Amino acid sequence: SIAMKDVNTKKLKRVNGKTLLVTVDASKMKHSGYCRCPDGTDIKPFEFFNTGRGFQEFWEKICHMKTTHGLEDMGVGFESTGPYAEPLLHFLRKRKIKGNGVKSFLLTNRLFYHC
Repeated sequence: SIAMKDVNTKKLKRVNGKTLLVTVDASKMKHSGYCRCPDGTDIKPFEFFNTGRGFQEFWEKICHMKTTHGLEDMGVGFESTGPYAEPLLHFLRKRKIKGNGVKSFLLTNRLFYHC
């Protein structure tokens, strides 16, 4: 499982006024996503399938939110009780943000991706 891998948090950034917060509740067939800007602007929670097409829809939605609100960074947090988030995690690892890969860290049973 992804959560069992060694995690390096030495380069962890802090969330600031230019960071979009994204959360994902992962399940077998569908995931639930949510985004919130530093000013409190958010979008209604949305569902997307645990498929490549669903991941692309998720990616487009969060990138649109980030761009629309002039944000520079995003942190993506996961809540998953099984291996259901692994395909999405692999999808996100392939996406580059500001030339850096996505970095992960584990805090109290939640796997976060900080871009």
